[in-house]
Amino acid sequence: MKFTFKNVATINALLLFSLAVIWMFAPNIFLSMWGIDYTYDLGLLSRRGAAAYAGVSAMLFFARSAQPSPIRSALVTGFIVTCFILSILGIIEFATGHARAEILISVFIEIAIGMSLWFANKHKTAG
Repeated sequence: MKFTFKNVATINALLLFSLAVIWMFAPNIFLSMWGIDYTYDLGLLSRRGAAAYAGVSAMLFFARSAQPSPIRSALVTGFIVTCFILSILGIIEFATGHARAEILISVFIEIAIGMSLWFANKHKTAG
């Protein structure tokens, strides 16, 4: 498979949609993995965060064939920033003892998503 924006955007859209479904309907999976007890309040926040993942998934999926442009770059840059902030927050939560080491799996995934989008968008090709 070629490392094109279209392929990277499609894969990340599917991954983010999967994460959205899990956070929406079974947030306790990630929370328990990270050593955080599920509460209704955390479930409420998880479901709201899932909506953001679903929205970004839709943006990437429908923009996957977009030609290089300032709009495509803005979309990608926004999500790269999101990924890197999430990864930094994950590292901080682990370092301060608020989450178990398993959160580093999420950190790795967030960095991988951000880097893949950065590299794919840098090549300035749609497909």
